Amino acid sequence: MAIHAWRMTLRPAARLAVVPRTVRAYATQRTSKMSFVSKLFSDPVIETIVVASRIARILLGSVLVVGGTTLVAWEGMHQYVEHAAMPSRRPRLVDADDKYGFAADAHLDAWTQCEHTDSRLGMFGRHIVRSAWMAQHWGSGITPSVMFGHRSGSMDVQAATENQGLRMAEQFLHTSLHIAENKHIAVPDEADSGTAPDPAAVRLELWLASVREQLGTPASLERAINACEKVYDVVPDDILRTYVATRLGTQYTLLGKAGDGVAWLDRAMKLGGTQTSTSEAVDALLARRIPVLAPRDERTTLSILQTLSALHAHQPQGLHQALRTQLAALRLASAAASPTPTSRDGVLHRLWVEQKQSVLAMHVAETLYALKPRRSRIIARLWPSLVDAQPSHA
Repeated sequence: MAIHAWRMTLRPAARLAVVPRTVRAYATQRTSKMSFVSKLFSDPVIETIVVASRIARILLGSVLVVGGTTLVAWEGMHQYVEHAAMPSRRPRLVDADDKYGFAADAHLDAWTQCEHTDSRLGMFGRHIVRSAWMAQHWGSGITPSVMFGHRSGSMDVQAATENQGLRMAEQFLHTSLHIAENKHIAVPDEADSGTAPDPAAVRLELWLASVREQLGTPASLERAINACEKVYDVVPDDILRTYVATRLGTQYTLLGKAGDGVAWLDRAMKLGGTQTSTSEAVDALLARRIPVLAPRDERTTLSILQTLSALHAHQPQGLHQALRTQLAALRLASAAASPTPTSRDGVLHRLWVEQKQSVLAMHVAETLYALKPRRSRIIARLWPSLVDAQPSHA
């Protein structure tokens, strides 16, 4: 009985000790107003921050992926242009004596063709040069003004029909020349007897002049003429000077200065052709006095005579003179193609001459058609010369 009474006295005390502790814990977790309010306001804020961080991570990842893909594609395009698209100088087999002058043509290409970008221009300069090549050969795409511009009756027709790819190429090349000048790669204003000009600078100048010549505006032609005249004055190579003089003859013709064009073609003929003026060369060929020329001089003379015939054809009263020049060139081409070649270079030279004969024959036909009122009388008078100057197929 005593033990039972002791248990009965201890049980309420244990209950009293446990129950308040349980009640206090329950009240703290379930009935605290401050905890409920803080949770009510904190949960949406935390959820908003979590969602915003997820969106930011998605956007940042998308930007990195798109930007990285664009950068890789852009640089890959530049490397393709550098190593595949730009003309590269491949070694070719040339006869030991170089009788036909194709080694000299390869030497000229080294002065006039940008086969790769120069490492001295730096990364930015090399990318600018490649961009110029892409703009010239691939175009500029669709001009935004074409898609989003408004109709205007006063639109500049010349600006609307201008080749935007060539205009972009001109801007890129102009920038690359400034970069080259800052790195002391430039064509000097005066000839230096001690050293030749930097070939990289000459290539950039001639490339820019060619682009401006293709644009054909008076301002562009003036700039092209200035650049070519500067190159002509400083280069010591007669082969390159002949090429530049021929280009100057074409540029002055496009500018409407026929007298200056003929003067430059005379210089080219004296440097790399028959060593005479163009008029003397035409008169000698029409009189059947065929000069004895090296194969490369024959090709140079034919190119100069073709340029001269185009110059005369652009003049209001120059069709007769153009016809005389074309017939003289055909006579020289017939004589140059008559020997049967035995070497590889000889066959290549003959194919070049025959292709030039075909072009000249078409020019003769077009000139005769332009002289339509007197066509029958002119054909009757010149028919023996035309028959004599037909391409040879022997």
